[in-house]
Amino acid sequence: MLVSGVVAGIAAGIAFGGEWRRLNSFTLQLWPLLVIGAGLRLVGELVPSSPLAVYFIGLICIAVVAARNWRLPGAALISVGTFSNVLVVLLNNGMPYDVVVATEINALPPNNGLYVPLGPDTIFPFLADIIPVAFVPVGFLHSVYSVGDFLIAFGGFLIPRRPDHAHRAHLRHVPRDRFGALDGSRGGDRHDPERAVLPVWGRDR
Repeated sequence: MLVSGVVAGIAAGIAFGGEWRRLNSFTLQLWPLLVIGAGLRLVGELVPSSPLAVYFIGLICIAVVAARNWRLPGAALISVGTFSNVLVVLLNNGMPYDVVVATEINALPPNNGLYVPLGPDTIFPFLADIIPVAFVPVGFLHSVYSVGDFLIAFGGFLIPRRPDHAHRAHLRHVPRDRFGALDGSRGGDRHDPERAVLPVWGRDR
């Protein structure tokens, strides 16, 4: 769910009031590592016989990039969720999934080098793919996911949203009149503070 979870989270974040323009404002550090990780994940999807190392290294790359960019909204959750998946994959020589749950919703994972059935010897089974999602019988909305997957999706949800502290800092610089109201004569918008135009001194800070 890694890539689809982030994309779905971003889409949901925009749908619930996020700003797609924020996606153009990020300075992503270690981005070449992200490209490598995403590429390895793609190889794993296209070549089901790929060894577990391909999936594992891909996950590690993406988790490291998310951790390095932890100041970005949602990046810390994406990192924690990905490292959670990495841990359970490492300890169980693959991502365990609940066969009973997956069968009940008719969403068995692909037969590749990543997934292994959940069993009595599974380590940290609560981190495995045990949570059914069956909104519609198609794609990533119909599958079995892990706790880490949900953290990744929620991290994606936060990416296009403005942090509250940034929003408050923005409003502090909105021009106001002597009574504390938004001052339209100085470039502000009395009805919509988000559309207020900052004065020169506000832009330089």
